[in-house]
Amino acid sequence: MTTAGASTKIRFVVHVPAVDYRLSKSRPGVCGIERTLTSAKRVQACTEAALRSASELGSGAPVTVAIPLLGAGAGGLSPAVACRAMIEGVRAFLREEPSPPLDAILFAIPEGDRFELCAKLVHDAFG
Repeated sequence: MTTAGASTKIRFVVHVPAVDYRLSKSRPGVCGIERTLTSAKRVQACTEAALRSASELGSGAPVTVAIPLLGAGAGGLSPAVACRAMIEGVRAFLREEPSPPLDAILFAIPEGDRFELCAKLVHDAFG
């Protein structure tokens, strides 16, 4: 699903269902909400889907895609597992579409420790 971006610099927001809230458990989790579940496979599929959607939205003009760390909050995955799944999603997308109309694919991770971890994993994966 896509919606219009809220600023002039963001044209679109692509929403992906990385966490299935129907799988809630009864114990409290992040921010007091019920702990929910996702999987690395789901995060990978959502990353691929987001990139496919973004590549179709540009109307021929290249776009930059920024993706948050999917599944690592309420989804219950560790940041490393989530980031590796996202990397695999990017790889799968690029195998299907080796020259997509994308300027850049960014993992938008504001937390310093998670950023450093993901930066290392991305560097190891793509050089």
